[in-house]
Amino acid sequence: MINISGELRFRSIIVVINVLVVIVDLRRCRDFGVMKLQFQNCGLHGESTRDTPTIFAVTPTYARPVQKAELTRLSHTFLLVSKFHWIVVEDADEQSPLVSNLLAKSGLKFTHLIEPTPKDWKLREKCVLDDIVGHEPNWKKPRGVLQRNAALTWIRKNLNSPSEKGVIYFADDDNTYSLEIFEEVRKLFKAMKEAKMP
Repeated sequence: MINISGELRFRSIIVVINVLVVIVDLRRCRDFGVMKLQFQNCGLHGESTRDTPTIFAVTPTYARPVQKAELTRLSHTFLLVSKFHWIVVEDADEQSPLVSNLLAKSGLKFTHLIEPTPKDWKLREKCVLDDIVGHEPNWKKPRGVLQRNAALTWIRKNLNSPSEKGVIYFADDDNTYSLEIFEEVRKLFKAMKEAKMP
């Protein structure tokens, strides 16, 4: 049983720890301002100009246990990129509530499409015979091709104004992306535009 003086000592230690945590947090806030300035200087999170091309990230996806986690991770990265449009294409017959809700809550400009893969294009399920015959290698069947083509078709139909400059980037949902890649994509776009012959 804790006596009163022991309890007071314990509470005093807790108060001191909380004060130290607040001091550390205040120091981090100062550092956060530096980090925010670095983001603005590299053009990722700061102001974009009229000449800054929009990045259209095309992400094919399909239902699986880790789908929500992977799309959430991507959306958090994409939120840090200025002038960004996310085109998510589900391999399904209809839009799933999981992906629809995630996109609606993401805070990103997005387009949600569906494009089912025909059954004969899909890998066959692993079965008992696989141990005898060997299972089908995943490189024998195209994956995400129809979904990427659906996104390209949508872009061609919906973005035909000369003022709508953009770069298409294929961003699979099972990958992780550094913010620098998007700045490099924009630099490449600018270099290609400047190198264009009159």
